[in-house]
Amino acid sequence: MPISSCKCLPETQLVCDSPGELPDRTVEILEFFNPWWRGKPAPEPPLFRRDQFKEIWRRLQNKTSPVVAIRGPRRVGKTTIQRQLIEQLLYLDGIPPERILRVQYDEVPQLGVIQQPILSIVRWYEKQVLRDSINHLARLKKPVYLLFDEIQDLQTWAPELKSLVDHTDCRTLITGSSSLRIRRGLEVLAGRMNVLEMGPLHLREIAEIRKLGHLSAFSGTEDPRNWIRRDFWLQFLRYTKKHHRLIHRAFDLYDQQGGFPECHYPLGATRTELTEKIASFVIAKTFEDVPVRSSGQAWDKQLLRETFRQVCIGVGQGIKPENIRNNIRQIHEAGVTNAVIYETLDYLVDSMLVHRIEPEPLSKKKKRNGAKYCLCDHFVREVWLQERIPLAPQRLQSVAQPIAALAGHVMESIIGYFLEGLQGIDLYWFPERENEQEIDYVLTIGQHHIPLEVKYTRKITRDDIKGLASFCGQKKYNAPFGLIITQEKAGLLAENIIAIPAASFLSLY
Repeated sequence: MPISSCKCLPETQLVCDSPGELPDRTVEILEFFNPWWRGKPAPEPPLFRRDQFKEIWRRLQNKTSPVVAIRGPRRVGKTTIQRQLIEQLLYLDGIPPERILRVQYDEVPQLGVIQQPILSIVRWYEKQVLRDSINHLARLKKPVYLLFDEIQDLQTWAPELKSLVDHTDCRTLITGSSSLRIRRGLEVLAGRMNVLEMGPLHLREIAEIRKLGHLSAFSGTEDPRNWIRRDFWLQFLRYTKKHHRLIHRAFDLYDQQGGFPECHYPLGATRTELTEKIASFVIAKTFEDVPVRSSGQAWDKQLLRETFRQVCIGVGQGIKPENIRNNIRQIHEAGVTNAVIYETLDYLVDSMLVHRIEPEPLSKKKKRNGAKYCLCDHFVREVWLQERIPLAPQRLQSVAQPIAALAGHVMESIIGYFLEGLQGIDLYWFPERENEQEIDYVLTIGQHHIPLEVKYTRKITRDDIKGLASFCGQKKYNAPFGLIITQEKAGLLAENIIAIPAASFLSLY
């Protein structure tokens, strides 16, 4: 393959002599990422496919938008989906290897210092690999697939993609571990990109990957408008009762090992090995690969770690930044302001290690109450705090009351992260106010509001449902019924209060 020369400028961007040329080292990297160009196989991806695979494939094939984006925390399978798509294209669909380009930006920083690191690579790819234009091949019904992995750290990724898809008829898939930067890209790529969020494995996926059995998605779950019907939830409870054994076996594994795919496949890793993987590849990697702050200053990584520790301690509860600041000041020598804590929390949310659930939008005390921060996975908390909190009801029977109470907060966090990642639902929490009790979460679907309480205990009392009943009884909230998430209690507790075991609720998707 002919290689053109370029001028290398130290400590600045690499600028090539003319379009279609790249530095020799960059070409070597691209050939390494794309071994199929030379008739070589790529590493075999896992056979198990995440639920999102089918939807991503559908969107790429139907061209619902020029760019499909997957965002999610590290190690949830975004890169694996790209590799599986390539396998599908090459070996099942018979796409010629030269019509597939994959670039992984996070592992090779050199790619990011090329001037226009997306457009330059695509121009080189057309000239040196395709030996044709992408648009000409598209007219011949021979689409070209461009896959860009961990793209968010490129400063110009959004405008470059906009220029690319505005002038090139290609099928493009990108991934990123930054919620904010991918969301900002939506503004530049308005009408050109749709986004799918991918978190840790759901229970149905754990059942599949661990070969416990197949659990189909409950009919109608994908349309949130069904969620405002009481009958939907009662039918769902009948469905989960039918599959009770499978759901609880999956939940038991989730309790022990969390939801990161590598904790469940391949089998054989010790708990110590799994802990080291999550510590290194999820948490530490998030704190190592930090972009420059908006002020241009470098991040205080000790502050990032300690703030995350405070979030883990207060998981599932309303957290005030000033309380975090006061706790950190006891161990952090440098002065820490509320503004710095807010910015640090923003970074944790951006990394998708946590979701932030704001207080009720119209609350006058919104700032005073603080947001709830929900972890992407309870195993992350266990690894970071070195504190094991059981979740399976049979394991909670013999624990002390403080541990049982903490399990309730952890479950509240799990439910919050799960709900915040779903499309078509707006989520907030409802602070206590005069004559109104706190509600853990309120789901807004259209004009309807569904209050949800997490009471992760074996017994549910009348006092536990008073807040839900009061909320549903006020016409201004337009709440058809309330949901209460329990350990095992299921069914109608009152005419408009439905109890759902946590394991059942988490098998919705």
